[in-house]
Amino acid sequence: MTRPRFDPLMRDRHAWVQVVIGKAGSGKTSYMNLVLALWRHTLGGHSLAIDAVCPPQPGPKHLAFWASCWCTEPPAALPVEISLVACDEAQRFLGSGGLRGGSKVLQDITFRGRHSGKYGVSALLGTQRAKHIHPDVWSQAKRVVCFRTIDQHDIERVADLAGMTDAALQLLPHLPPGYAVVWDEADGLYYPWIPAWHAAAARGPG
Repeated sequence: MTRPRFDPLMRDRHAWVQVVIGKAGSGKTSYMNLVLALWRHTLGGHSLAIDAVCPPQPGPKHLAFWASCWCTEPPAALPVEISLVACDEAQRFLGSGGLRGGSKVLQDITFRGRHSGKYGVSALLGTQRAKHIHPDVWSQAKRVVCFRTIDQHDIERVADLAGMTDAALQLLPHLPPGYAVVWDEADGLYYPWIPAWHAAAARGPG
């Protein structure tokens, strides 16, 4: 059986939740920017970036740079054309008691894909601390992208993913910038590198 090519856009699925974890400087934001850029240029999709620390004029290193629009906290409602919402440091908006205590918009996207158009809205949720992502969110995640992670509590949260291996967990504290262990609900584990993701995405699925 041929191994599926890694696709950052998960084009074989409709609405999905993708969680991205990593310390500052690990490559987390670069990966999220890659997904946003491909969403715009490959799919022609419209995206919203939620970034609490973004300056008024975002640059290429900021999450909002590749998004169609951006804000510093979740809006009360999404523009109808939005098909992807990317949220950095997502735990700030999820509520300490899980999504039911946090943003209604993020709750709708995570649990129902917020039906807007044919395929609904996907969510790209970034955080430096896996342990701060509530089980409500983990239960909906179709992919978890793990960059360098050193806190044992964060590693233990990743260890709970079905099919995660000890070998993969042992890599997490030692990953160089740009490298990640990726758990995918459909495809299992990947050990890719960002330039390889970009090349694979440019070639298209299949």
